[in-house]
Formats: sequence, C-alpha cells, structure tokens
Amino acid sequence: MRLVSAARYDLLLDAFLSVLWSGSLYVARLVFLGNHAPLAADVNLIAQIIVLALMTAGFYFVKAAKLEVHGRFMKSAIVLQFGALILWMGPSLILNVGAFGAFGYGPLVAVAHVLFGAFALFLAVNAASHKSLISSQLRWTMWATFTVWGLAAVFGIVFYLHYYVL
Repeated sequence: MRLVSAARYDLLLDAFLSVLWSGSLYVARLVFLGNHAPLAADVNLIAQIIVLALMTAGFYFVKAAKLEVHGRFMKSAIVLQFGALILWMGPSLILNVGAFGAFGYGPLVAVAHVLFGAFALFLAVNAASHKSLISSQLRWTMWATFTVWGLAAVFGIVFYLHYYVL
C-alpha cells in the first residue's frame, strides 16, 4: 500500500524543481536514498538521525555534568523535531488520514508512530520547560521522553521501510 501523499509531494517537488532549474538541470525525480520515497520523506529520515545524534550528545553532556550544553543540545533536538513535524509529518498525516480506516500492518504502525511521537513531543516540551510530569525528579521525565521518543523512532523507521522500501 503506497501513501497518497508520496505522489502529491512528488508532483509538488517536480513542479518546484522545474521552476527552479528552468528545465536545463531538471531531474524528473530526485532520489538520494535509492528507493521510491519522496525527497521530503528522505530528508525527514535524515533529520531524525540528526535528532538521535543530538540526543546522544545531550546524554553525554548531562553525564559530564555540563547541564547548560546538555540543555542546548536537547532544545535543538526539540526544534528540529517540530520542524520535521510541521514540514513533513503533519501534512503527510493530514493528507493520509483516510488510510487509518484501512486494516493492515501499515496503518497500525502509523497509529503507533503518531501516538508515541505526539506523547514524546509533549514530554519533551515539558522537560525543556522544567516541568516534571513523571515523578518529582525532572530526570525521570527526561528518561521517559527519551524512551518514548525511541519507540516513536522505531515505529517511524518501520513505517518508512513498509511504505517506501519493502
């Protein structure tokens, strides 16, 4: 089952590239990860890998007791995550909301990804604003955020593989 939004984003990308490059350098379909995913999905996947790297660096800095640097890395990860949500994941979800009525593996993975992702962003914003939701210690909210984000990332990777690679 292929997502409807992939075709729509391809049309928009093709139109954008044709206007930008006036036909001389026009590439019918820009693919840089070697599958049939739209460019925006590939860029989003790369953005999620960068978020993981930022979170890993943040983990290092909190262990090194450099809390200010830790905070900068974590807030950068949150900003990048919201950018991905606004530019790709949100529009893709809106364009494909009808797919949730279908039965099968793909829609179940999508629902899990959306739920874990939304909860992870909710926890991240609260942790960044120093609101402890899980326990009286903020670090437990931060650990819960990392765990829930990790689950959302796993479901996002499975989603990407299911719809664009397999």
